[in-house]
Amino acid sequence: MNIFKSILLIIVMDGKIPPPKEDAKVSVIYINVGSKKMIMTIHETVRTITIYVGNKTVYCIDVMLEKAITGELYDTGYLSKIRWDKVCTLDNDFEKGNDSIMLVKLILSYINSHYPSVKSLRFTDLSTKECDDGSTINLAALKYLITGKTWYEEKFGASVDEERKLFFDIMNEQLLEKKKNTSWELLKTRIPVDKLSIPEDEVKDLYMRSLTWQEFFYPIRERLGVSKTCIIFSPWFNQFASGYLKISYISLQYSLPVKDYGITYTMTGGRRRTIKNKK
Repeated sequence: MNIFKSILLIIVMDGKIPPPKEDAKVSVIYINVGSKKMIMTIHETVRTITIYVGNKTVYCIDVMLEKAITGELYDTGYLSKIRWDKVCTLDNDFEKGNDSIMLVKLILSYINSHYPSVKSLRFTDLSTKECDDGSTINLAALKYLITGKTWYEEKFGASVDEERKLFFDIMNEQLLEKKKNTSWELLKTRIPVDKLSIPEDEVKDLYMRSLTWQEFFYPIRERLGVSKTCIIFSPWFNQFASGYLKISYISLQYSLPVKDYGITYTMTGGRRRTIKNKK
């Protein structure tokens, strides 16, 4: 599957479990993780296995595993997207943050147990974050410019896919060069430093001492806190990251290791049906 195809999957799947293809085998499994109750829906065809986790109609994570002509699974699958939706648990209590981490660990552990030939999942990180005031921000770029890692790298040890590593290295070099060539006066035309809730002279001193964007943004996040940083940054950060810094995460693919993440879950059901060919 090429990167265009993986991006297309992200665009067309908006959280509604699609109807299964003709001749697909459909399995519905009820899963409990602690107090959380969810449904895993699996659509299996002669060439793919697609796994959705959420409720009966809505999912918050989906993975596609592809088969060779022989029917064997390739060792690399594809994670389309992780999304937050309160109704992704049967009790409508899906929480941001911790439950998203739980969901990734669950599906990786499930694949490791039931499809052991699959060793990794590829994905394109297009994560966004909804701030407490309802605004949104590019989470992938924000995490990188604060910590030097994406959310997936921090939580699950994901790494840049080898096929895209050269692009990533070039982007890093360009970001370092951009920081070096961005004067304080120029920065003030790109960032509303007077609205950071920090005295401007302190922001200037921090910026002048910073060699990287992470050395500049990380102390600001630590001082403001996660919630306030999101709200203050959201009006201008996306344009700053994509327009001025030219961060292009849409071109980056990551590799997520499939293994047992130590999550405890129970399964019931496993009801299976086949969608008949209409011909």
